[in-house]
Amino acid sequence: MNNSLKQLLLGLYKMALCDNQFAAEEMAMLYQVGREYGVSDEEVNQAVMDDTFTLYLPETIEGKVQLLYRFTQMAWADGVIVDEEKELLKQTAIRYGFLKENTDAIVEFLIEKVKNKIPVEEVISQIK
Repeated sequence: MNNSLKQLLLGLYKMALCDNQFAAEEMAMLYQVGREYGVSDEEVNQAVMDDTFTLYLPETIEGKVQLLYRFTQMAWADGVIVDEEKELLKQTAIRYGFLKENTDAIVEFLIEKVKNKIPVEEVISQIK
C-alpha cells in the first residue's frame, strides 16, 4: 500500500475519532474507501494501526480538494458534524496550503456538497 493511500485511510480514521465516537457508519465508510482502492478490510485495519508512514501532501488543487472531500464525507458519515471535526478539516486545509482566512468558507462549502451528495468530480469542476 502506498503512502498516499495510507495517509488517506489514517486521515479518515482520525476524522472518525475526532468526536470521541466511532460509529458503525464511519467504519463502513473506511472499509468502503479501502475496497475502492483494492484494499481488504484487514489491510485497512493494519494501515490505521501502523504509525510508520511518510506524510503525503497532495501537490495539485484537485488532489487537495479530493482528500478534503473524503475527510468531510467521514465527518458526515454519522449524520452529524461537530466542532472538533470542523476544526480538524480547517487544520488539514491549512496544512494543504489553503489560506487560514479561507478555511471557514472551504469547510462549509465541502460540508454542503457532501450533505447534498454532490460527486467529488463535480465539486472539483466547480472550483476550477
